[in-house]
Amino acid sequence: MVRTNRSSDSLWEHKWQVLSTTARRAAVEQVRLAGSKEVVRHPVVEATVFPDNTLQELINAGFVQRQPPPRPKLPDRVIVCKDAYDFLQRIHTLARTHLLQQSSEANLEDYVRNRFRWMTVMERLNRIVVNEKLPLIYRQEEILRLFVPRGEWPDWVIRKLHLPLARRVVDAIENHGGVIPRSALPTMLPRQQPAEVLVVVGDLLEHLALVEALDAETGELLVGLLPSVLTQRQQARQEETRPSLVACASPADLFPPEGYLLDDLRAFLLELAAGPARCRQQGGLFQKETDRFRACLAPLPAGFLPHQRDSVEYRLSVVESLSNHLKLVRSATHDGGRWLELTQPGKTWLGSSFAQQYRIVYNWFYSTPASNTHEAYSFGYSDGRFLAAEVIAYKVTPCVHEEYWHRIDDEERATLRRAFSDACQVLPRDTFVTLASFLDHVCTRNDHPLMLGLEMEQVRIQYHSRMIPPMKLERLAVARQAMEELLWERLVPLGCFILGNDPAHGLCVARHRRLDAYFGKPVPDEELVGGNSGTGRVLVQPDFTIIIIGSQTGASAELAPFCERQGGRGAGGTLQLKLTRSAVLRAAQQGLTGAEMLARLQRHSSAAVPANVLREVREWADWVRPVDYTPAMIFRCPDRATADRLVAALGRDADRLTETVVILPTTVMLPPLRKKLQDQGLLPRTQHPAAPDNQRRRKR
Repeated sequence: MVRTNRSSDSLWEHKWQVLSTTARRAAVEQVRLAGSKEVVRHPVVEATVFPDNTLQELINAGFVQRQPPPRPKLPDRVIVCKDAYDFLQRIHTLARTHLLQQSSEANLEDYVRNRFRWMTVMERLNRIVVNEKLPLIYRQEEILRLFVPRGEWPDWVIRKLHLPLARRVVDAIENHGGVIPRSALPTMLPRQQPAEVLVVVGDLLEHLALVEALDAETGELLVGLLPSVLTQRQQARQEETRPSLVACASPADLFPPEGYLLDDLRAFLLELAAGPARCRQQGGLFQKETDRFRACLAPLPAGFLPHQRDSVEYRLSVVESLSNHLKLVRSATHDGGRWLELTQPGKTWLGSSFAQQYRIVYNWFYSTPASNTHEAYSFGYSDGRFLAAEVIAYKVTPCVHEEYWHRIDDEERATLRRAFSDACQVLPRDTFVTLASFLDHVCTRNDHPLMLGLEMEQVRIQYHSRMIPPMKLERLAVARQAMEELLWERLVPLGCFILGNDPAHGLCVARHRRLDAYFGKPVPDEELVGGNSGTGRVLVQPDFTIIIIGSQTGASAELAPFCERQGGRGAGGTLQLKLTRSAVLRAAQQGLTGAEMLARLQRHSSAAVPANVLREVREWADWVRPVDYTPAMIFRCPDRATADRLVAALGRDADRLTETVVILPTTVMLPPLRKKLQDQGLLPRTQHPAAPDNQRRRKR
């Protein structure tokens, strides 16, 4: 750590300036420094490693001194002069960090810790952050990483220092290419006193608006702006033009225009309609059930969706979560386990029209969670249900203190959604443009959805509960990330955007009318569903095959419980089911009668159901008969007289199977019953049933 003393620093800087290039290089490469100048024994270097003239030059300047060897015949030793220790440590730090070279921001913390007093610098930086009306919630290292390497940082420092000359100094260095030799600072502004310029430069260095470095060739001291700061300031001065949309006339490949989320949801619920799924006690489906649902999800075209979002596992987790949120399924405990079952709202959703299915799903995303749910708490601090991204943006009044944890109200949420809606409306309807040009067009440095059409200082942005500072590039990156999350997790899966793929342009995107419905605008049913109206035909064939042409989800939901699925959905949206004896028996065992099965077949079939199908289904269902059983206790008596006494004691509830065997419809020997038998002189004893032969063999 260097204790800065500007008067002594200027003296040593002058001495360094008059050194030759060879002497400077030797001071950097050959001279060794201790961890502190207060140590008793400093590291030594043999005098023979220095050329005679170079060593004498460093000694004359007061940087090092020669010491006699500890033993004769050894060369003299060279150590650092105590007064020059701080300056040489500063030189070594600058030579090690190279802050004025590209991609050197990683060395910024090393530079600060060894160039200044760490806590003093952090206090200065904290005051600058507070002066910009930002909450003081950042760690010390975060301030260095988030704020100092940004183009706005010198302006923040200048506003805090209230020095008009500081602005001219920064502009002069920027116009000079961002780097200037320290020796040229006094003459940088001809109309200013050199001493005033050096004082202002010292203040800017102590607040990290400027940094120092060492010329790698000459060893000369340099002062300038961090490369990232200089680049961002130059870009900000350039007049930004919004990139144009690049049209793609006819993509070679098209993604399903209706999206995939609702199709996945229908397939998931149809599979549940065929039979409930077994769940683990701690939650989640068993692997066997997971494989069952994976098989019913139609494969998606390759090369459209980002990595992992097209995986069957990801799609299955999304539809399972969505069906739970929509209360289309429920978890129930019966038959010794937990089961995932289709609810009545789920059956209603499957039987409704395509337009109604879209509206139910869209309305849930657009709605506000109930106040008694866990989601209602986090809903006030993000709009993740609708926008997918955990982000909020709202208007603030400059120079007014704002709480860090801001809970947005309905008006602020509507404003944010309207900003994203307006950004998406720039897409032409049913006309493809490249995806990259669309993102570049709606997200620029000076205008993007999170800006809400306001100035930088008027908007507060939080992303994943992290405050985004008022810096253009930081906010631009968050806005682009939020737009991509909305696109890939909401608009494309729900069919609001149509994807295309072209070898010359890459991914292309077009707007569908469903986008307006997602953002809460009225859309006619025929435009909402497009060419997929949900109508079709159901054909029951004599070979017990049922072919569903189109998207008759209501018919599929009612027929699936006593049929087996034959593969996935075929071309043209056809679904093939098979009436089998095992499926009919399974449905009958779950309470579905044969009359109800025949009624469903006749209700949904577009033609008369073949007679052989009706006859076989009726016979299969009627073959199932209920069998009542009751747990009971069996008494075995030694003789007929004892059995008579037992029947008299038990009363009318007892039944006599044989002369010596009596049965009682109960499974527990309660104390009153035991006392009643003992009063008759009967001593009840427990007799365990004999193990089967195969179990006895395993014991042996």
